[in-house]
Amino acid sequence: MTALRVGTIIVISFSFYWPAWGGVNGSPTGRVASGDPWQQWVQRGAACPIDWPFGTEVILDGTTYTCIDRGAFIGYDSRTGAPIVDFLTDRPAYRFKEQVEAIVIFPGEEIRIEGRHCPN
Repeated sequence: MTALRVGTIIVISFSFYWPAWGGVNGSPTGRVASGDPWQQWVQRGAACPIDWPFGTEVILDGTTYTCIDRGAFIGYDSRTGAPIVDFLTDRPAYRFKEQVEAIVIFPGEEIRIEGRHCPN
């Protein structure tokens, strides 16, 4: 039996951060807002707008990132209204604030199993 999670394709404003650099990126010895050491979430964690619950998944270019952090800068792009998602990586895939499509799956969204809808 195969389960397919159903998300929503949206345009996000791309950003990234790398706590090892310090400064606005956070602390090299710090933790993400969900409490874990940031090193546990490299290449799979993201800081998301505060109205997105922890555990929200953002799929960008086939890679799934989980919202586990917040940031003073993270919210909505004042120019476009797109949500800003700050990916935990030292290898940015796009330019700062580039508008890109991503799939967002909020906790509790439905899944489909063999054509049936089931609550998550």
